[in-house]
Amino acid sequence: MSVLAIDVGTTRIKVGHVLASGTLASSRSYPSPDTWSELLDVVESAVRDAEQIPYSHLALTGRMAHAMLLDRKGREIAMSRPPRQPPGAALDPEGTLERRTGYGPDAPSLRSWWWEAQQSGTVDLGSVGAILPIKDWLLWRLGAEPGTDLASAASLGLRRTTEGEEGWDGPLLDRLGVDPSALPGIEAPGAPAGQLRPDLARGRRVILVRGSGDGVTGSLGVSDLERGASYINLGTHGVYRVAADRSLRRAQFSYPTGLGGVLCGVVIPDLGARLAQGIQDTGSWDARARDLLAPFVRWHHALERELGPGLPPPRLMGGAADTAVGRVLARELDRAVWLMPPEPTLIGAARLAKGMGLRPAAPGVVLAPG
Repeated sequence: MSVLAIDVGTTRIKVGHVLASGTLASSRSYPSPDTWSELLDVVESAVRDAEQIPYSHLALTGRMAHAMLLDRKGREIAMSRPPRQPPGAALDPEGTLERRTGYGPDAPSLRSWWWEAQQSGTVDLGSVGAILPIKDWLLWRLGAEPGTDLASAASLGLRRTTEGEEGWDGPLLDRLGVDPSALPGIEAPGAPAGQLRPDLARGRRVILVRGSGDGVTGSLGVSDLERGASYINLGTHGVYRVAADRSLRRAQFSYPTGLGGVLCGVVIPDLGARLAQGIQDTGSWDARARDLLAPFVRWHHALERELGPGLPPPRLMGGAADTAVGRVLARELDRAVWLMPPEPTLIGAARLAKGMGLRPAAPGVVLAPG
């Protein structure tokens, strides 16, 4: 068995062929376009470009915290895009959303976007019949049943946050005016989701696999879910995650992985672009990286106080892992930072497809692609 793993990133769409041994046999990438129709075209083209690769499963992952809104006939209405705000900026400075729902917009999410769309009237939210996170919408258009995973559900800002509970937050949906029947069922990562469309499969039987957030699949790819293990993902955003057996007080986000334990962490929005601009302005990797990565350093030391001494150094993942950023982090943490093998997200997606928590899919909304 081998897997075609697709990681839908904010700036690049990465595609890898991963063998049953976990070896990344080949990979390529495509620029991420701006519109949903172009995004679907790129993903379909990536599958067609892999026609000669003898894979049996296709797994799709991604971290994007926005969703596709469909009408009751399955036609696309709009794609939510979380507002881009400077770090620390209030998405709702007057606190209207918090007073109305009891939940503040603590991070860009579908929750924030939905509230803003209600205020502006730019989208007919009453016509929405289904809501799918972008990667799950792409998987559905490839032939899967509708559904999503725990990590993607958490990123939308509409999932229950009480520790030990799963499912959508009914009171919040009611206050926002979101129809609960429009949301997909929440499944374990790795659940079989259907078969690849015949026109793309070309006579083969290819099983589609419910992916997860790219941070979760990246941690799978490097066997990094034991308690206390942490890693830093340097992609479009900077994400620091730690595997724990409970939520941590200092975390911006926390969700069960469906694979044992809880992932908690913090996010630095648009880290990649800010690093690039800062380096262009100052001409110095070290000075800019040290400034922008300071929150990671502070959080790791806070973890040592909360979880106890002896934490292993955080693993460094992502496109910047082979740059001076790794050396800066190693110096600031006063210990070695382990660099990850190539494309851990793609390898993690393959491990999902190899049966991590496999169970029958449980779609919440029945739609016919097209």
